[in-house]
Amino acid sequence: MDLVNETEVGFSKKIKEVKFGYWTFSPKHQTITDGTIQRELEPLLFSILTYLIQNNDRIISRQELVDEVWKQAYVDDNAINRAMSELRKVLKSDKQKAQVIKTHYRKGYSFLLDIEIVQHSPSKPTVDKPIATPENEEKIEPNTYQQPPSESPKQTKSSFLNVKWAAVFGVFILATLLIVTQDLYKSANNEVMVPLETSTTLLSWKKGTSFTPQIAPSKKFLAYSFSPSADRNINLYIKDMTTLKEYKIAESEADVFTVGWSRNDDLYYQLIQNGDKSKCELWKVSISTNIAEGQHSKLFNCNSDEIMSVDAVDQGNSLLYTKYNYRNRPDLSAIVSRDLSTGNEFQVSSPNISDFGDYFVKSSNSQDRVIFLRSKATGTKIYVANIDGSNQSEIANVPYYISSVSWSETDDSIFWIDAQSKSLMTYSFENRKTSAKTLISEYELTNKFGLQVISDKRLLVATDYMDLNIAQIKLDESNTKVSEYSNTDMYEMFIAPFNTKAGSIYTVGAVNISLWSFIDEVRTKVLDLKLDNIVNIAMSPDDNFLMIARPSEVLIYDVSDFKLHDKIEIDGVIKDASWPLNSQLLLTYNDENTQSSWFYNLEQSKLVKISNSNIKSALMIDARTILYVDDKQQVSKQNIESGDEEFIMSLSDAGETIWTADKNNIYYTTGGKAIYKKPLKSDSKAEKLIELKHEWPLKLSIQTTETNPALFVTVVDMKDNLLLEMNIKEQTQ
Repeated sequence: MDLVNETEVGFSKKIKEVKFGYWTFSPKHQTITDGTIQRELEPLLFSILTYLIQNNDRIISRQELVDEVWKQAYVDDNAINRAMSELRKVLKSDKQKAQVIKTHYRKGYSFLLDIEIVQHSPSKPTVDKPIATPENEEKIEPNTYQQPPSESPKQTKSSFLNVKWAAVFGVFILATLLIVTQDLYKSANNEVMVPLETSTTLLSWKKGTSFTPQIAPSKKFLAYSFSPSADRNINLYIKDMTTLKEYKIAESEADVFTVGWSRNDDLYYQLIQNGDKSKCELWKVSISTNIAEGQHSKLFNCNSDEIMSVDAVDQGNSLLYTKYNYRNRPDLSAIVSRDLSTGNEFQVSSPNISDFGDYFVKSSNSQDRVIFLRSKATGTKIYVANIDGSNQSEIANVPYYISSVSWSETDDSIFWIDAQSKSLMTYSFENRKTSAKTLISEYELTNKFGLQVISDKRLLVATDYMDLNIAQIKLDESNTKVSEYSNTDMYEMFIAPFNTKAGSIYTVGAVNISLWSFIDEVRTKVLDLKLDNIVNIAMSPDDNFLMIARPSEVLIYDVSDFKLHDKIEIDGVIKDASWPLNSQLLLTYNDENTQSSWFYNLEQSKLVKISNSNIKSALMIDARTILYVDDKQQVSKQNIESGDEEFIMSLSDAGETIWTADKNNIYYTTGGKAIYKKPLKSDSKAEKLIELKHEWPLKLSIQTTETNPALFVTVVDMKDNLLLEMNIKEQTQ
């Protein structure tokens, strides 16, 4: 097949269309369409895309793009960065969420998806639509960074935003919008695949909130955690799937969560209690013929307020489980194997510090292999290994969160759900390929602790159980109290208080995220963001600009018109970001080995490292002083001029710490409902500022204006939901 037009960067006139992923590319019309939307490509983007497709079997260097696409002696790196960034935006849609173009550090770019060429002919061929599953994450070298544009923010606005194609194409959302169910899919043998219908059965009629549903290997019992509407204590229930009777089998002042089953239907559950009487314990209940008389036994103490994943192996003598506080970091976890008779443990997995930890584990039916899931800033990696962790191999790297994975009966494939597209995903070990089938259902499949994939025919689903709201605590009142600030059925997550006046900008929504302003008791929608994976937002000290930090970039918007003013790309994973000085951002991010804090100078487009410590998060509390929490949960302050440091307090016995600070005090919570206040002196004592009535706090922000100092708390409230069994119907033509 004659693919290339040798006279220029283009295709042979014999070629009608090029298909990749969900896109159909028309060289003649210079357009792409996913069946729902159509986009016309600006000439430069058309040429780059064409060249990458033509050379899809190799890495294309930046110099090669300059020589073959721009056809100039020299092209500024910033121009290449902007062009590639805009091309990635164009290649994202509600359907095509997976990555199309991959950046290879210091090497260039490659085209990830398989292509199908359609020539002009009387008969139109059918084509496959492969699912992109990049085999390896882009390698990040320590302490090296991609330099952002060298212009000042004002210059960048005129030179970057006024580019024609930047005005035409926006940034399209990566997560949680649904694939239109009328779309057709193609199988490997070119048969037309229709979306799969589902039927649902209500499994619990109690009014309240259900969590962590898990069915026993025998399929005789269903275990789940349940919180009644009246008291919100989380207890453990088992449902006999034959008689359909339900039994409350574990009740405690701590919360009780289902975490796994053994092959002989022993149930493992976890007790978690936060606050002054904090505890974390793993228990087992052996179910006899009478469920209500099951024998309970404590196995061991754990050290986390996070829910584990547990799988029994070696005839129940050993457990594979999620162990938190890996490398003494409460937010990092690894998969560990524990001998229950001796208590001896060894690590099955070893995540890098740049990852978010391994959180789910499932052994094969033959128990010779294990699958585990690794959370990263922008999605999930799936690994397979021998049962002892040897011979690990990454089999998928997807841009979305995966709740659970199941093995096929013959162990030749695994299944999981892509909740963003409502698709059942199948990975075949035989051909090392991933396929997708869209599910037709009225229910979302996005809950972190509400989905178990039993097989490719059956799911357990606990529908949405969380509501995120923002509460306010005024700090200038002698009688401290919590008041509602933004409380709707939508997710209100991030807030950027103004620095020079009362009011704020905050985010609303979990999928279609929008920005709202709250000024003089008036709420106004100011911008539809269409962004995912937000880390934090913050106002500039003069309140003229808004910063939105994402895992690998920082976006700056002009508050006067909410147009994009600057875009800063970072080689690393941003964990925290603030804006303490007009010309300086404070960023905490990591590479594979360390996590440190840096200033980013907006005027010079330059990064300056603040400390060599492994810093988890940091804030600037005055013009010379940084307050930070390190990976050992130690709180210290540092004079950035002299480098002198002072220890403030230790939070080493606490869970994941949520905190903020002003020039006098640190405010924090460690997983319970109480917020504490401590003066920034090593010899001072912390005091309880207030007890929240909400389920738990998720984020703290502070407003330090002289007239209206206040804390803003993103709080989580549980809401009633449904516990469902979802059966996937056989495919029909």
